[in-house]
Amino acid sequence: MGNIILGSDIDDCILDTASILLEEVNKKLSSSLKYEDIKVHSLAKAFNIDEDIIEDIILEIISRNEIPSMSGSSLVISQLSMILDSPISFISKRSEDEFFLSKTRLQLINAGIDCEYLLYHTKDKVSVINDNNISIFIEDRLDTIMDIYNNTNCTIFIFDHPWNRNIAENVRIWRIRNWVEIRDLLMIGRLNNEV
Repeated sequence: MGNIILGSDIDDCILDTASILLEEVNKKLSSSLKYEDIKVHSLAKAFNIDEDIIEDIILEIISRNEIPSMSGSSLVISQLSMILDSPISFISKRSEDEFFLSKTRLQLINAGIDCEYLLYHTKDKVSVINDNNISIFIEDRLDTIMDIYNNTNCTIFIFDHPWNRNIAENVRIWRIRNWVEIRDLLMIGRLNNEV
């Protein structure tokens, strides 16, 4: 499967961070906020919650040893790692501090990601994508999708969530709903030389 260099965001693309975050917010605030009502990437903005409360909960969650994986992510990533010519790059905007890098590695292991991969914590995903010639990147955050679209040549697979449904697909932006779709698109695209 030559020429495809795959990259992915971690939170809400590989790990199901938003569901855990929403669960913790509902516990802390005794509320019943729903996933489908998250129309922007920030829970603070989506539900008019104090930003400090959300930041404290996010910090607690990303400090955990385990965050559940998105359905099918570990199996498909393992399958793709065996057929792609280069390791998959995982790029997160989490803190570059070594504590968070080690927590991310542990979370990926505990989610069943046991293949060779490259891990980056950076606010500048565009540079990593360009420097590593990533041809397909999986992302969920609208502003990051647009930054990648405007500043790279890679194809973007939007991992479908309520907060990114207002972006239209085009020749370089494809909406996907799960990791099986990603695998199938890559396999079919390779057969047809479309990817």
